[in-house]
Amino acid sequence: MKLLLSVVTLFSIWLISSSNIQAQKNLDIPGSPNGVLGTELLQCRTYCRSMERQLEQLKKDFPALRAEILVAESSWKASPLASGCDAIEESIIKEMGAAKARAILKKLDSMVFKETQDLTKIKTADHARIYIDLVKRRAKGEIEHDMVRAHLLWHHKPYRLHPEEEMTAGYSQQIVHTANTANKISFKVPMSWKPLESQAKNLVAFRNCYGRGTVWMTALVSEYRNAAGEKITAKKAFETLTEESLSTTYKQMGIELTSFTKTKVNGMPAVLFTRKQLHEQLGDRSTRAAIVLRVFADDNFINFQINTLGAEGTAVAERRITIYEPLFKQIGGSLMIADK
Repeated sequence: MKLLLSVVTLFSIWLISSSNIQAQKNLDIPGSPNGVLGTELLQCRTYCRSMERQLEQLKKDFPALRAEILVAESSWKASPLASGCDAIEESIIKEMGAAKARAILKKLDSMVFKETQDLTKIKTADHARIYIDLVKRRAKGEIEHDMVRAHLLWHHKPYRLHPEEEMTAGYSQQIVHTANTANKISFKVPMSWKPLESQAKNLVAFRNCYGRGTVWMTALVSEYRNAAGEKITAKKAFETLTEESLSTTYKQMGIELTSFTKTKVNGMPAVLFTRKQLHEQLGDRSTRAAIVLRVFADDNFINFQINTLGAEGTAVAERRITIYEPLFKQIGGSLMIADK
């Protein structure tokens, strides 16, 4: 896998430099991608095409295994990962123009396949079966490199319209919180989300679209304290947090509380609410909207918050929060607290 990505990286850099692909700016991608996105997407696409071409080669080299190969091939092609690869390729072709793109991508595929075949040619039926099983596992999300898996998943178009479907289909990753607590706190997030660096152990963060999307989430673990900084019980903290008290606090901070509901998560008391505020950075103004789930466990509260930005004076940010609410509830519902 590392060999393939290394080879693809070199050829991808060559492809971008020789064909004027403006992948960083013009592929159908939300957010503000950095300068390596074009290379990463070409890596993902070529990774998939190399695997598909390897299956075709196995049909020729091991005809007795044809039925097994077809099963693996069908499993892969029916997966959202293969769909994501097709979407990436469509974006490249749209950007470059069909004739030019197909000619260059064909050349790239041939170069990469030749390099990898020279070094990793499958020579026995036993090794072929190992590869066939590997393809089946990859179709279920067991791709060796997080970057490849994530880009393929978030390019699957239905997951853009209905983000919750990714976790419903089983493409989720288990996260163990880094907070120094008496219990082990864990939850799940989509495989296409990327963990972000955090300077605080009690806070973990993620961004959708493998760190390039328009939505980011934080999960904060903290002790119960009142306004005076004194420790209080979970029961007291839950009872004293009301729509009126939170709205009053937020108004002082320039935040509008837009909804508030008391509920339960896996038997624990919780509060689900939405908020919005004016956001300004480097002279650019926008609306920041968020949905928050605060779960009151015995020793600490766990505060999940999804955030997004939209143009000032529009409902873009709030609409996006509505789209992500079902996924957000899945994440909150996956919360587990166990003894260490």
